[in-house]
Amino acid sequence: GFAFDTHAGMPIVSTLSEPYMAQSWWPCKDTPSDKADSVDMIVTVNSAFYAVSNGLLRDSVNNGDGTTTYSTAPKRVGTDSDWTSVAARAAPCAIRSSGALWCWGPRWAGTDVLSPAQVGTETNWREVALGGTHSCATRKDDSLYCWGSNDTGQLGDGSTTGSAIPVAVSGGRSFSALAAGFRHTCGLASSEAGYCWGDNLFGQLGNGTEQAWAPAPVSGISAATAV
Repeated sequence: GFAFDTHAGMPIVSTLSEPYMAQSWWPCKDTPSDKADSVDMIVTVNSAFYAVSNGLLRDSVNNGDGTTTYSTAPKRVGTDSDWTSVAARAAPCAIRSSGALWCWGPRWAGTDVLSPAQVGTETNWREVALGGTHSCATRKDDSLYCWGSNDTGQLGDGSTTGSAIPVAVSGGRSFSALAAGFRHTCGLASSEAGYCWGDNLFGQLGNGTEQAWAPAPVSGISAATAV
């Protein structure tokens, strides 16, 4: 929400740029599936101040009444135009037509990256999904890799040790699809069975246990077509 205060006698309205778990609920219309993928910011402030946002300043207009209106728009990432898919959360990732995987932003097990950097040297990535503090991606041979934070076992390698580079999900299974939650991950095996691992505080793994550090079967799921 917004916080209202004053500084040196001037009113201040502020908000966190990304409140806790904001990726799951804001901005949206009615349900999380309605989340916006970009936002135009139009802010009017006293002309003695400036309004800033993560984006490209599109326009600033002096309104003639002591206020200025700033408009921002989403900023293009680099100049390349050969991206085939993208996933965005706190740390966006995208796959190029060559099959190379590139990511940027905060890396919880490494350092922040301000522009796209290739993840490894492999060029056979097929799909990428982003969790709250971890990322996972499948290769064209159906193998699954994850990296980032691993405090609840969300990387699925049987440990709780984070990794700045992709590590193979244990079990050697083939996965045709995947989805990443805030601190857990789910995948659809080529056998059409569903598996999940990581945090299970609210039963999100669907296996009746507290949590799993490696893929655990989802109860009652044996012929799934999507995850």
